[in-house]
Amino acid sequence: MFSELIDRYFIKQPKFRRFVTRIIYGDRLVNVELFGKKFYLNTLKENGYLRASRISTYSSLLRDEYPVMLTLANVITDNCTFVDVGANVGIYSSIFSKFKNIYKNFQVLAFEVHPDTYLRLRSNGEEHGFTTFNCGLGRVSEEVEFVAGAVSHVTTRIDLANSYNIPTEKFKAIIKPLSDFDLSGRLIIKIDVEGQEMAVLEGAKKYFDENQVISVYLDGYGDRACWDFLESYGYEFFDGRTLTRADRSTFSLLAVKSE
Repeated sequence: MFSELIDRYFIKQPKFRRFVTRIIYGDRLVNVELFGKKFYLNTLKENGYLRASRISTYSSLLRDEYPVMLTLANVITDNCTFVDVGANVGIYSSIFSKFKNIYKNFQVLAFEVHPDTYLRLRSNGEEHGFTTFNCGLGRVSEEVEFVAGAVSHVTTRIDLANSYNIPTEKFKAIIKPLSDFDLSGRLIIKIDVEGQEMAVLEGAKKYFDENQVISVYLDGYGDRACWDFLESYGYEFFDGRTLTRADRSTFSLLAVKSE
C-alpha cells in the first residue's frame, strides 16, 4: 500500500519529485563508487544511483562482495564446478546455482563448518539446488576446535581467534582436504576461511597438480605463502572487486590460470 502511494503521489509527479529531490540532494556533479567502479553522475538526474552508492558504502555485502560475484560469474564455463569454501549461509552458492540453466555440467558445492550456520546453508541448498557439506576444509583430515563470534561469518580455528571472536563459544568439527572429494571438470574455488587459506590450498593440491583449477578467489589471506603457492602454478593476480592488477597487499585476491 505504501509503495503504491509513493508511486502515485511522488514518482508519477515529476515536477514535485524534482523539487523535493533538489532540496534533499542538490543539483551537482559528483563521483560515486558502485559495484567496485567509480561513476560520474548528477545528484538530481541520477538520484537512484546516488542513493544506491550511499547504501553500498555501509553494506559490506554490496560494497565488497557483490563486485566479486560479478567478477567470478565471468569465469564460469561449461563442465565447471564452483567450490564455495566457508560458504556461510550460501549467498555465493545460491546466486551461482542459477548458472546451471545456461552452462552444461555446471555444479555448486558449498562447505560450512559451523553446525548452526550449516542448517541455514542446507536449507538454501535444497531451495536452490546446490550440494552442501557440514565440514571445514584444510590440509589433512582431523578434528579441530573452532570459536564463533557475534555474527556467523567470523568463525575460525581456536588458534587463530581474534577480537571478533567470543572465547567461550567453542565447538569441535571435522575438517578434510578437498582432495578427499571426487571433483571432475574445471574448478573455481572461492575461499573465505578467516586465516586458514593456505591449509585449504594445500589440501586441494591434487587438483592444482592435475591442472583442474582455473581460478581461485581469496577473501583475504593471512599467510603470504598463498601468493607463492598460486604463482608456482602459473596464475595471474587481480583485485577481485576492480579487476585491476593485484600485488601482495591486495586483500580481495583473484588468481586466474594463465593460458
